[in-house]
Formats: sequence, C-alpha cells, structure tokens
Amino acid sequence: MKLCHIKIKIIELESDSYHVITKIKVGKKVLFFIIDTGASHTCMDKDNFIALQPEEPVLEYKGDSVGIAGSGFKTAVTSFRDFKMGRMKIFEQKIVLLDMSHINQVYQSLRKPAVAGILGCDFLVKYNAVIDFNAKEMRLWKNN
Repeated sequence: MKLCHIKIKIIELESDSYHVITKIKVGKKVLFFIIDTGASHTCMDKDNFIALQPEEPVLEYKGDSVGIAGSGFKTAVTSFRDFKMGRMKIFEQKIVLLDMSHINQVYQSLRKPAVAGILGCDFLVKYNAVIDFNAKEMRLWKNN
C-alpha cells in the first residue's frame, strides 16, 4: 500500500465552528471539498459534476436521503472519475449528486471559497484516512 499525504485547510465559519477542506483537481480545474466524517456518502454538487463530466451516466438514487437538515431530499448517484488529491490519483469514486447551493450561499456570505462536494465516510474508510489537525494533512493509503 502506498501512503499519500494530502494537505487540508481548517476554515473557521464562526467562533469555535470549523470545516476542514481539501483540494481536488480534475484536469486543470481545482475544486474544494469538505472532509466530513459524519457524512455517509461522498457527495458533489450536481451542477458542478455535470459541467465537469457531462458524459457520465446519472441514476436516480433509490435509497433514503438523510442529512443533518432532514430527509427525503432528491439525489442521484454516479461515478466521479479521474481526479487527483495531491499526488494521489483516484480513478473512480461512487458519489451522490445533490444541490449544494445552500452551503455555498453561506460560504459566500462568510467570504469562504465555494465548495464542490463533500468527502464522506465511504471515501475516508476506503482509503483508511487519518486526519492530522496539527500537521494540517490527511493521510490516505492506496493500493498500488
């Protein structure tokens, strides 16, 4: 297994309220994703995804969509392909597509960078993620 060190940034939303974000690169485009150990699935804003990978099939999500703000919201699933985190290349990651405009409205009002998605526990468990807040890095292990 190969160890990869991924830089993270801790952003303060309010006093004693933080999000941890990291950069993901798709081609030459850099996107910011929130690292969320409480999110079951990796998610991406549907509009961002379609702009980046319009040829990828999108299927309606048949499971229950449950989030901190409630349940029953509309989602879809697809595969996010060929992206990089630091030097680590990810060839395919199942993701849930949803509308993230409400998150970006808050980020914009706080003068924070727009986020394209959320790295959820499915991704974090798959790559045995360790988040080191002191070193401001996330360590991931990937099979060669």
